[in-house]
Amino acid sequence: MRVIVAGLGAAGSMTAWQLAKRGCEVIALEQFHIGHDRGSSHGESRIVRSVYPDALFTGLMNRAFELWETFEAEEACLPSPISEVVGKLVERIGGLYVGDVASPNLQLAEVALQKAGSNFELLSASEIRARYPAFRVSSSERAILDTGMGYARPGAIVRSAVALAAAAGARVMENAPLRLWQETSNGVSVQLMTGETIEADQLILACGSWIQKALVHTGVHLPLKVTRQVYAHFQPREHGADACNAYLPGDFPVWIDADNNTYGFPLLSGETGVKLASHDLGSTTDPDSVKREVLPVELEAMVHAVTERLPGLDTVPSYAGVCLYTSTPTEDFVIDTLPEQCNVHVLSACSGHGFKFAPLIGAFGASLALRDGIAVPDRFRLAAHTTSPA
Repeated sequence: MRVIVAGLGAAGSMTAWQLAKRGCEVIALEQFHIGHDRGSSHGESRIVRSVYPDALFTGLMNRAFELWETFEAEEACLPSPISEVVGKLVERIGGLYVGDVASPNLQLAEVALQKAGSNFELLSASEIRARYPAFRVSSSERAILDTGMGYARPGAIVRSAVALAAAAGARVMENAPLRLWQETSNGVSVQLMTGETIEADQLILACGSWIQKALVHTGVHLPLKVTRQVYAHFQPREHGADACNAYLPGDFPVWIDADNNTYGFPLLSGETGVKLASHDLGSTTDPDSVKREVLPVELEAMVHAVTERLPGLDTVPSYAGVCLYTSTPTEDFVIDTLPEQCNVHVLSACSGHGFKFAPLIGAFGASLALRDGIAVPDRFRLAAHTTSPA
C-alpha cells in the first residue's frame, strides 16, 4: 500500500514512522523544511503528563507513554541518533498541577488519575515548598504531584520520527506544499506546488494549522481556531551556578497552574532560561501571515507568574517567541476518515495539548489507512466536530 502523509509535524511524522515500519510505501511531504518553526511542533520543550481534569486524556496517556518508550528505543538504534546530542527525548521528572485547595480542576484531575491507575501524590503548600524551594505557593494552595509528568523535546522528536520513517523506507520530501488533491478510481492523486503529481492508495492530511486550507474544497467544515501563542524565557536574577541549580530538572518541577492555565519548565538551557507560557488562547491568526514579533503587553501573564511563583527570576524575559495552536471548542482532537472519501484521512486540531499524545495519534493515523481496527475515541471523530457551511 502506498500512503501519502502531508505534513510532518508531530502527528504526521509519527504517522509516517508507524506506517513505514509496518511495510507501507510512504511518501512524506513537508511544505517547509523538517523541524521548521512556523507551526506547533518546534522548540525545546512540551509538557508530558497524565494529570488532566478530563479522564479521557488521562487514560489515553497510559497508552501514549508505552508508545513513547517504543519510539525512544527505536530512535536509539538509528546510526546517528539525535538523542546522543540533545539528551533523552522524553524526560519524566515529575511535576505539579497546582491550585487553590478548592479548585474544581484539581478535584477532577485527582479522580481521573485514580480511575486510570496513574501514580501521583497530594502535596500541601508546606510540602511543595520543602520539595521545590524555588517555587512559591500560598498557604491556600495544594498540588497534585504527577510522578510521570515531564517534558518532551519537540524539535528533536520530529526530526527523529522523520529519520525513523526514512530508515524504514519512507520517501521524505521537504519544501513540497500541496497544491490540490482528489480521489481517483484507484485511490488519490496529489499535485504539489512544484508541479509534480503523486498517485497513492491513501492520503493522510496532518497539516496542522493549515488543515482547513487543505479541506477547503471538500465540504467538510471544522470549527477550528488558529491562534498566536506567546511564550517567554527568564533568567535567574543572581548569577552563578547556585542560582541556576535551583531551577534544574529534579530540583525544580514542570508545573501547571490549574486555575489560570499558566505553565512552565525547569531550566533546560542556560542560554535561553526558564520557559513560561499560557494555555489560554491568543489572538486569531492566519498561519501564512502570523506576526512573529512579541509585544511587551503580550508578556504580562508570564511576568505576573514569575512575580508570583518564581521570585528568583528576572522579570524581564531573555527571549520570547510565537507558536500556533489549532483548537476545537472542546479541545478534542480530530482523527477520522473524510465522509464519502474513504481513502483520505485527517489528523488535526491538537488544541495546544496534543504533542504529548503524538505517537498515539500516529498510531490512530496509521490505523485509519490500514483499517486494522484500532478504536479512535468517538469524541475525535468528525461527527463530533463538523458544522454546516456558513
